[in-house]
Amino acid sequence: MAVSKIPGQRELILRLPSLLAMGFAVWLVYRIGRRLFGVEAGAQAAMVFAAVAAYYAAEARPYAFGLLCACGAILFLIRWMDNRLWVDAVAYSAFAAMTVYFHFLFSTVFAAHLIYVLIRRAPPLQVISVAVLTAALFVPAVESLLRVMGAAAGYTFISKPRLASIAHFLNPFTPL
Repeated sequence: MAVSKIPGQRELILRLPSLLAMGFAVWLVYRIGRRLFGVEAGAQAAMVFAAVAAYYAAEARPYAFGLLCACGAILFLIRWMDNRLWVDAVAYSAFAAMTVYFHFLFSTVFAAHLIYVLIRRAPPLQVISVAVLTAALFVPAVESLLRVMGAAAGYTFISKPRLASIAHFLNPFTPL
């Protein structure tokens, strides 16, 4: 393994990319907040985001990169809706596609993106073009997604809770 040949603190070296990605994500949150609500709101949003997402920055896992790409997609989505420039639309597509490559569950943010696009009444031809471009960028990930979804049953370690167990958890005085 290449990491074992690096001298010094291997743990820090393994975590450094996530720390840098989260630092850039915080900067993007600042830019989003500044663009929407002003400098002070951007700074406050960045501080709250940094505090909440600090856990993911310390992990040597892809979550910080996923958050970085999700924040980049949001920033370019806002810019695209404000300016209607194709360069912003293409940047949005690239960041949106990269988001899913880091973790499939990050794709849930696209529902909010769709609502924002509908509220902003973007030109349909431009929206369809960007959707097609983004979908084309997703194509290489489809095989991986299908493999993960096909093996989903093997990822559980405990059985699904029964309704009575949930009721007992919510109210300990109910019988099991």
